[in-house]
Amino acid sequence: MRTSTTRQLALALAGLALLTGAAGWLQEKSAPAAAPLSASTAAIRISRHTQPASLPPHIDPDSASLRTPEPTATAKTLKLLQQLRAAGHEENLFRLKTLLGNTDSPEGLPVAQALLRDTDPAIRELGVDILTGHSLTDPAVHRIVVQTLSNEAEPRVLVRLLNNLDAPIDAYGNDPAMSSTLHALLNHHDADVRSQTVLQLLQWDDYGTLEGYLYQALNDVSGEVRLSAATVISLIDTRSTTLKGALLALRDNPQESRDIHESVVAALSRIDDYNQNFTR
Repeated sequence: MRTSTTRQLALALAGLALLTGAAGWLQEKSAPAAAPLSASTAAIRISRHTQPASLPPHIDPDSASLRTPEPTATAKTLKLLQQLRAAGHEENLFRLKTLLGNTDSPEGLPVAQALLRDTDPAIRELGVDILTGHSLTDPAVHRIVVQTLSNEAEPRVLVRLLNNLDAPIDAYGNDPAMSSTLHALLNHHDADVRSQTVLQLLQWDDYGTLEGYLYQALNDVSGEVRLSAATVISLIDTRSTTLKGALLALRDNPQESRDIHESVVAALSRIDDYNQNFTR
């Protein structure tokens, strides 16, 4: 699989180079000048920390990310990504991101990590798109995602990462590193980050631990966050009287939006249905 994917990436690079300026794509003068990637992008090797003795069950210690890409090829890929973005070649940029986001691509993670270190949030968003194409069962991917969620300063990059995250099926309640990182983001200054974080809790937190965080979100100053909380409650089985009380307060508040009222009604109906089934 590695040989096949590497060959695909090489062919794609060659083809995209032709589409964006023939053989001289590295010195393309007709393309708009691109802001240089930060100096840190030159450090393209992923630093691999020793994994703890006990990993969450969805983490694969024998992941494909342990492959070492060719540094020259990775540097060329970074250059081509920058040129495609600067020249507005969105279709070709999408194709290259898709190839790099393939789990079998040995260059995907080094490129993503280099992009995530750039000073330009738009460049870091490219890194997020490539990173989230890789499985979170890969310990390197998991580590980079948690680090990015913890350290990223730009809300739009965080929202993109949160929106793209897809938890492994057996991650629910079994990933304390991810859960604690998401819990911290519930206090982020940006409402969009908090709203997306609430939705992500549905993928990562065991239902038994959700109540306190959902109650906090139902009382958030942002309507978007309250809407996300009500939406999550409408999708889970709970008999929580605390959550029901907070939902009733939102339902009876005439200043809440129609979307919030509709989601609150759906959440209350879910709680009532579950109570009825539980007592049968």
